[in-house]
Amino acid sequence: MKVLLIKDVYKLGHAGDVKKVADGYGRNFLLPQGLAVLATAGALTTVEKIRAKAAVTRAALNQEMGGLAEQIEGVELFFTSKAGETGKLYGSVTTQMISDELNKKMSTHI
Repeated sequence: MKVLLIKDVYKLGHAGDVKKVADGYGRNFLLPQGLAVLATAGALTTVEKIRAKAAVTRAALNQEMGGLAEQIEGVELFFTSKAGETGKLYGSVTTQMISDELNKKMSTHI
């Protein structure tokens, strides 16, 4: 099945790309989620508009993420946890723990 991607799809392609995907993946995931449409002649006429819109969205996201990266650059986080005799942790440092510690350190709520 050939589909035209409307949004960027991880490990598949960027918005505006025409990709050949398995029928089930296209029919059961991409089309219902609004990530793609069937690659028909009518849909292919809108490729440039989709690519331009996606480029603007990507640029805004990159700018936002760049700002966040600058804010947290050089921030050191420390976690206390139980460890075995060899130094291996009994648990793990989760993304939630990192987020909570960053919020405390930066006095923000991300």
